[in-house]
Amino acid sequence: MSERNQIKKEVSCKVLQTNFLACKNRGISLDKIIHNIPYSLEYLTNKHERIEWKYFLKIMRNMGEYFDLNEFEDAGRLHITPGFYPEGILAGMIFFSSNKFSRILAKKVFEIGDMMITCIKHEIGFPSKNNIFVKLYLDNNYETCPEFFISIKGYWFELGKIIGHKNFRINFDLIEQGATYNISWEKEGVLFNIKKRLNWLFNMKGAFADLTESHEELIKQYNELDKSKRILQKQATQLKIVNHISKSIKQNLDLKKTLNQITLTLINDAEFTYAKIKLSKDVDENKFEIESISGEQNQSVKTIKKNIEINNTKIGELLIQPKINSYELEIEELLNYLLPVINITIHDALVLRAITDYKDNLETKVENRTYELKNAQEKLSKTVQLLKEAQQTQNRFFTNISHEFRTPLTLIMGPAEQIIKQSKNSRVIEEAKLIYRSAKKINRLTNQLMDISKIESGKIKLKTSKQNLISILDENISLFRSITERKNISMNLSNETNEIYIYLDRDKLDKIIGNLLSNAIKFTPVGGYVNIEIKNNILDKNFVPECTKNLEFVEIAISDNGIGIPKEKLDKIFDRFYQVDNNLNREYEGTGIGLSLSRELVELHKGKIIVESEEGKGSTFRIFLPKGKNHLLPSEIIDTTSFSKTQKDYDVEDLRIEKQMVDYITFEPNLLSSNNEKPFLLIIEDNTEVRNYIKKNLYDHFNICEAVDGEDGWEKAINIMPDLIISDVMMPKMDGFELCKKIKIDESTSHIPVIMLTAKATLEDKISGFDIGADEYIMKPFEIEELKSRINNLLQQRKRLHEHYKKHQLFDIVDQKISSIDQKFISKVLELIKNNISNSEFTIELLAENLAVSRSLLNKKLSALVGHAPGELIKRIRLNKAADLLKHKSGNVTEISFEVGFNNSSYFTECFKKQFGVSPTQFQKQNH
Repeated sequence: MSERNQIKKEVSCKVLQTNFLACKNRGISLDKIIHNIPYSLEYLTNKHERIEWKYFLKIMRNMGEYFDLNEFEDAGRLHITPGFYPEGILAGMIFFSSNKFSRILAKKVFEIGDMMITCIKHEIGFPSKNNIFVKLYLDNNYETCPEFFISIKGYWFELGKIIGHKNFRINFDLIEQGATYNISWEKEGVLFNIKKRLNWLFNMKGAFADLTESHEELIKQYNELDKSKRILQKQATQLKIVNHISKSIKQNLDLKKTLNQITLTLINDAEFTYAKIKLSKDVDENKFEIESISGEQNQSVKTIKKNIEINNTKIGELLIQPKINSYELEIEELLNYLLPVINITIHDALVLRAITDYKDNLETKVENRTYELKNAQEKLSKTVQLLKEAQQTQNRFFTNISHEFRTPLTLIMGPAEQIIKQSKNSRVIEEAKLIYRSAKKINRLTNQLMDISKIESGKIKLKTSKQNLISILDENISLFRSITERKNISMNLSNETNEIYIYLDRDKLDKIIGNLLSNAIKFTPVGGYVNIEIKNNILDKNFVPECTKNLEFVEIAISDNGIGIPKEKLDKIFDRFYQVDNNLNREYEGTGIGLSLSRELVELHKGKIIVESEEGKGSTFRIFLPKGKNHLLPSEIIDTTSFSKTQKDYDVEDLRIEKQMVDYITFEPNLLSSNNEKPFLLIIEDNTEVRNYIKKNLYDHFNICEAVDGEDGWEKAINIMPDLIISDVMMPKMDGFELCKKIKIDESTSHIPVIMLTAKATLEDKISGFDIGADEYIMKPFEIEELKSRINNLLQQRKRLHEHYKKHQLFDIVDQKISSIDQKFISKVLELIKNNISNSEFTIELLAENLAVSRSLLNKKLSALVGHAPGELIKRIRLNKAADLLKHKSGNVTEISFEVGFNNSSYFTECFKKQFGVSPTQFQKQNH
């Protein structure tokens, strides 16, 4: 059985064509509209094919990315194609009243609709002559599609426009599984119909409906004349001719054939002997010549000439010759009846010709435009690709340059720090501090350039949480206290309350406030002031983004009485790399990045930053941040409780740095190992100078092994099984992230602590490092004392774990902070020992064999994880089991010693006393 017969396909692809047309009219790629649809565009544009309702629903939802509900209604109007009406519609419009025709058409529409979409059910009623009630709905097992039902409303509107109902209205309501349409119009009088006909003369769509109304009016005139005057044969003949002429438009609206049909009807039915129609203009009064002749002209018979007019404008002539002995009055009366019909028929034929020509020209234009658009789209696609590549190149450049800066900065700041700490020469210390401060400024600039690069590439994302704004501002202000005290600058925070909670990204707000405070202090003279004022629930929001119009705001105003900003430079103050003082001998240092970055970060919060300043009097920067979280995306709201506070990357001038130097001088690292044997440390770093710098500072405490890249580091980690690994991230052959992942998923190395040492300084990079199992993450440039402290903490943590296992049972291993791989390894070890506890021949070799590891690896891993060699661990577990049996009097000492795998009871007693401090017999007595 074919796929078509197996799968229920409820929707004809014919329904999709107007949707596709609406997308093309909007310039929307159909590839986006049929995204995730398991049919090709060629299949979907084949009107003879069908698809499932669920895929039709998906197509409508894809359109919803680009169409609002009103635009879906407009798309529905396209179901009625301009310039084309089926013969059935035209015939109905001629022979029926508009009310009756609407009823017939409504029923016919639903018969066609049932075939087009089989899962849509309908109910139709006619509450009155001028009212149709329609209900469309789906069964409960189908998902509803409001967009489809709204497009049907547009279809009904367009159909009502074609029929020409007076005050045509649709009351539309969505229901649970569908929609209802209450369609109504007002009663239409003769005057309205005449007015409608005149309007249709200017409306190409109205051409066909106009003919219908004219024909209906003539039929009505005929009936009225038939009743009142009883003029039988003469009017019957007239109406017969009119009817034949009217049929000519129904049968064929080709202009030449229509003219031929009219002249032949005048000869055959009206018994004229000669008829000629000659046109000289079209409907737009452009010059145009065409003629049609029937019969033979008799020079001896008078030729009657009548004008063919459209809107009282002559466009041609009708020349006829009646039979000899015809009554002139009857001929005149007949022509008076025929001319309106002839005029209308010719008008309609001319309109159709104009529409056809327009359509042909339009199709040609559309083809040309489509070709141009295709070429433009290809060029745009190439341009976008080039821009993406350029952006990626820029990002790589900034990342690489950041790495290239941070690595040598480590080699500058580290030695400078040690000189400050160890030197006794005050001049040398001051010069070292200058070097240190300069390196910090370069590091700050590097961080800002990286932030700007991420903003431009769209990679920097908000990570907000609900936090107390007042506390954050207090912390930031405290960082600058030493500087303001040195410059005798008054700095105060003015706030109405101690708590204002808003959703913000702490790291980014710290950068904003830090930049603004740093600038304010830098440009404020000695003895000046810097004030920070907080205002809550600000309602004047004319300057904020549209998405936050309905929200309340918090205002942070940072004011100073510094040098101020010239008025002509205010509108450029937030431009990137712009500096107010751009002279070569400028008094104030700066990069022109801080304010630009601050604005980008404020706008990322959907906020606004503005500046008010007067030269010589000072400046005020105002930040407006929205309250609540309705303006944020779900992905922008996170729980930050698991993350430590990130280090601020802005500089707070000389005194703050000097204070840091004093702190480092008084810092004394703990002893890294209490054993005589030094631990093994593996340093994996592609920069030789950095490796040597770390090695020089840690050589006294470790046996050190070096590796030059990730692959080299992996081989050495496997071979020497170090106690600790320090690894760079950006390295050739294998980067640090990949190396760390391999170490942490391999059972033989998963227990080794790894410290990532990297120039990749973002919070996202740090989280990525922890996600793959890194134990610590230190950003370059780093200080050697911090590295020593982190190493010491990791080793002390491992030491505390060993002490825990010595005091307690090992079976609570799952509660300890070690990796799941190591937990599984220890669990397997314990299970094997437990299952072989009575087997005196169960040795270290058998344990290693069952674990599929070497004896040396088993020894290193167990020593690292639990602080016991394998033999000691087996013996300890056996003795713990013996103690448990002794407590429960499960036998005498000799029996119990054999039960826990000891062949010699004396040796058992010796080991037991060494572990528990008493003999087995004494232990048993003490516990009963």
